[in-house]
Amino acid sequence: MFDWHQTFVLRWDVRHLEHDIIYWDIVVVTTLDNVQKDAYDTLIQQRSTINRIPLGVDYLVITDPGKIGNGGSTMHAMHVLEQQYGWEILRKKRILLIHAGGYSQRTPTTSCLGKIATSIPKGVIKFINKP
Repeated sequence: MFDWHQTFVLRWDVRHLEHDIIYWDIVVVTTLDNVQKDAYDTLIQQRSTINRIPLGVDYLVITDPGKIGNGGSTMHAMHVLEQQYGWEILRKKRILLIHAGGYSQRTPTTSCLGKIATSIPKGVIKFINKP
């Protein structure tokens, strides 16, 4: 009999992260429209309240101005960051930019919030070979 519990050990909880782990200073998420922006803002607020995302990070959700593609979205996000923080501050920050705009229409289970809001297991996966 295959023992799934013994086979896959999946553990990950941001509440147990050590304080000296280097993480991003600013996480920027770009969205397709204001509806998606509001949903991501709510999701970030909820997950930070229950310690499901690292605290002490500036999370910024930016709506793309029309269909400008990833390159245009990157330039727009950098423009917004420069306006909000200034280049002197940004030069010293670690910034993660995630292009999450779009509705995952080919994946119905993620069509509401997109793939970025999907929970995935992270941790140690232990494979045990039993005779």
